Amino acid sequence: MTSSRDFTSPDDFSDVILHVEDTLLYVHRETLATWVGAWRTQLVSESACAQDGRTELHVPDRKLEEIVELLRAIYPEQRAVSGRIYFSLYLIIAQCTSFI
Repeated sequence: MTSSRDFTSPDDFSDVILHVEDTLLYVHRETLATWVGAWRTQLVSESACAQDGRTELHVPDRKLEEIVELLRAIYPEQRAVSGRIYFSLYLIIAQCTSFI
């Protein structure tokens, strides 16, 4: 099962709010900084306002649909993971943890 991320609702790790038109989009600093150079610059500048521990970025002159399309391109889809794959991931994480 695949589902699209709902950027209008914050999750436990959302640390950036994008103001686009009259909508707030909750996203993640690392993801934006990795994929969008212009936002990387804004995120490290002192001009970004903080509210409730979240950085706010205003996105003027862009349509909501354009920004959501961009976000869907840079965020992975959320998919259910089968038990076999989950167990494999668990083993990989356990091996990494024991190595560290």
